[in-house]
Amino acid sequence: MSDFDTNHVWRKLCAGQAKISRSIDESLRRSGCVPLEWVGILFDIQWYGNGRIRLGELAERSSLSRSGITRLIDRMVEGGVISREACEHDGRGTYAVISELGKTKLTAALQVQERVLQAAFYRRFTNGDMEAFVRIAGALEGAD
Repeated sequence: MSDFDTNHVWRKLCAGQAKISRSIDESLRRSGCVPLEWVGILFDIQWYGNGRIRLGELAERSSLSRSGITRLIDRMVEGGVISREACEHDGRGTYAVISELGKTKLTAALQVQERVLQAAFYRRFTNGDMEAFVRIAGALEGAD
């Protein structure tokens, strides 16, 4: 594939992701749920961290800088959906821990997100398309 084609594919991927993200965020707000940027963090804490995850790992998993993730975590702590917990073995480390309220908010938000994704994304593709997309997304996630 030429550089032009690669850039074109990248822009299409970014544009599609942005459009679906806006739709999800609008639906979350209309439903009284937490914003989409919170959903991603809550999901990562619950799914990848089994309820708690180091802030540095959250920063690596997101597109935010370390200072950006710190500010977002501050807002989420104020919102009561997570708390901070010092790392027992590393005095410099801090965990983000999902609260019961955070679990409840995440469950509600994921239900809204699923409805939007079903309408805007999944119904447009075959199972084979989705399997290919999962392989591609997994490869992208692991790319350095």
